[in-house]
Amino acid sequence: MAGFLCGGPAVFRQGGSQIGSEKEHDVGLYAQDVWRANSHFTCNYGLRWEPFLAAKDQNNFNMAFVRGNFDQNVHSTVYPNAPVGLVFPGDSGFPTNGANTTNSLDQFAPRVGVIWDPNGDGAQTIRAAVGRFYDSPKLWQYGHHMLNARYGNTVTALPPTSCGVPNKNGCPVNLLNPWANTATGDPLAAINYPHQGDPVRLPPSNVAFPLNAEYVSMPIDADVMRVMQWNVSYQRQFWGHMLFDVTYMGNRTNGIWLGY
Repeated sequence: MAGFLCGGPAVFRQGGSQIGSEKEHDVGLYAQDVWRANSHFTCNYGLRWEPFLAAKDQNNFNMAFVRGNFDQNVHSTVYPNAPVGLVFPGDSGFPTNGANTTNSLDQFAPRVGVIWDPNGDGAQTIRAAVGRFYDSPKLWQYGHHMLNARYGNTVTALPPTSCGVPNKNGCPVNLLNPWANTATGDPLAAINYPHQGDPVRLPPSNVAFPLNAEYVSMPIDADVMRVMQWNVSYQRQFWGHMLFDVTYMGNRTNGIWLGY
């Protein structure tokens, strides 16, 4: 803290504004029915179609890192100066739906529940149910792409390699000129980043990408979150005013989108 107050921080990072402008459409169709076979058995069942329509950034702040491209030393054709493995709208394999992630239309969520009344008098029941459910990520999940290079050029300044009195983290960054030791200089000046209130504009395809940049990437084929839920229960009524109930409930979740 003393080093920071004296103008000698260990780390200095700077980037553009977090201009979030995501839009997402959620649609769903479902059908359900109840079949009461007799006084002992009832079945409730349904099917829901809930496609995943990926959120679209209104400013086209879309990009991703593809490990396969990185391993094969494949560069972007849209932004040739980008680090290997990065892809942008217009590159081969990048989603063409205007979003950062592909849509998933084949999301069907069935569910079924059964009730068995052994005596048919409502005094005791055995119930079981199972269902599949889907969820969508929050819109803020994409809220860092506009800070990545080429859009917001978030960069950590390189400290000097030698100094008079280093702190415990090495030589501090000079706040008077934090980019003095970073070869690409001020990352926002390099892309002519718009000022407050100016319209959003994207850099040209020949823009240079800065050194020591920070990237947060969402996969272009992200796995959509889904949950399987199941339960079994037994209810028994005693003396007309007491109820005994024992229930087992379980669930399994796949494809949880974590924060960063």
